[in-house]
Amino acid sequence: MSYQKLKKFYIRWQIAILLLIFIPATLLLGNNFSLTDPDYFWHFKAGQHTFENRGIAQHDPFSFSFAEFNWVNHEWLADLLLFALENFLGPDALRFYYLCIFALLVLVLLAPHKKHNLIGIIAALTGIVIIASYAGVRQQAYSFFFFALLLCLLNQPKFRKLWLLPFVFLIWANLHGGFALGLLALFIYLFFSLLDYLKKKSNNFIRLLTITFLSAAATLINPYGIRLYQEIWRTIGDSYVSKHIVEWLPLIVLPNIRYIIFISILALFIPLFLKKTAWPLKSILLILFLMSLKSVKYVPYFIIASVPAMIHFSAQYAFRLRGLNLKLLLKKRALIFWLPLIILAALFIKPGLIFSYPNMPAYPDQAALAVLRQDSESRAFNYYGWGGYLIRHVSQQKHFIDGRMAIWQTDDKYVFKDYIKASQCRNIDQVFEKYQI
Repeated sequence: MSYQKLKKFYIRWQIAILLLIFIPATLLLGNNFSLTDPDYFWHFKAGQHTFENRGIAQHDPFSFSFAEFNWVNHEWLADLLLFALENFLGPDALRFYYLCIFALLVLVLLAPHKKHNLIGIIAALTGIVIIASYAGVRQQAYSFFFFALLLCLLNQPKFRKLWLLPFVFLIWANLHGGFALGLLALFIYLFFSLLDYLKKKSNNFIRLLTITFLSAAATLINPYGIRLYQEIWRTIGDSYVSKHIVEWLPLIVLPNIRYIIFISILALFIPLFLKKTAWPLKSILLILFLMSLKSVKYVPYFIIASVPAMIHFSAQYAFRLRGLNLKLLLKKRALIFWLPLIILAALFIKPGLIFSYPNMPAYPDQAALAVLRQDSESRAFNYYGWGGYLIRHVSQQKHFIDGRMAIWQTDDKYVFKDYIKASQCRNIDQVFEKYQI
């Protein structure tokens, strides 16, 4: 077979290869969108509270340990949508809605690219599966989509579509606190635009400055105003949480084999990244990579930022087969040919290397819930991961702690730290006396 025929055959079957891999992956991903995440339950009740009271809760309505705390629910609109969808259309509609958000994210990552090859498909698939394990029926799914959309718009050669960004940030700031990462990316692009403006290489700085100002101002249009940023700063700056909550742990403590495979594929393109990628995107990738090492929570954002560039480079610069002879395939550069085959083999030999089913948390059974419901005034010490479940299923009673409260603290009270101490059998009597448990 001649090189031209082989090339034509390869291009013709790219879409078929993509579908053959992606369809089974999508079926496996469906398991990630179950309604079992510990935070899902309190998100439902928060949305219900907003709907029934026609207003945003300014103080915590669900706990007895910190009822006086000024709660800043940066996901209030997402919670309201979650409650409305499940309440009026049912749980299957809710799962389908979040699956659609994930599909839009995939579309933003893949659609701009007209050419794909096997390396790009494998890299994109690996990254997408990792993102899916962080998404599911979780409010950060909004941030994943908007972050991908933001980078897609910023990397366009023309600035016309960037005028959409203030509207995007207005919605984003009321759906999820991840908008702050989007603002960071926008400011990085603004900084390099300023450098180009000073060097007289570009005249886009004034427009981008205006768009950035309007976008930042739009985030203040929320029920909490500037207090929204105080909540975000408190989340980022809490070092105690990063040592005790799984999704905030460093990558070295919580290694991810799929992420390691993704980084291995990415390593093939490092010379091209350094040479061909614009400085704003390079800076964002470096910052996100360092953040992903510090906390696995940022892994999806690094993948979202890097997948489009990997697809572009793999399609444009990947090794071209010039004949299937053994001597050629054993050359060092033929790794680009062999790597996808190795990963594909791993999929069939041990699917868990790439695809893994989430661990379904065990919650209290109905008999335990019935005991709690009998005494609505009791103050029970509950497991942190069960807090949201209890809020949903024992709603007539307030509870000790749940997933919202990890960063809540005042000068004299830090519920999550007290919870950790008591869970580790330290100062139990003092903690129980403090909260009248």
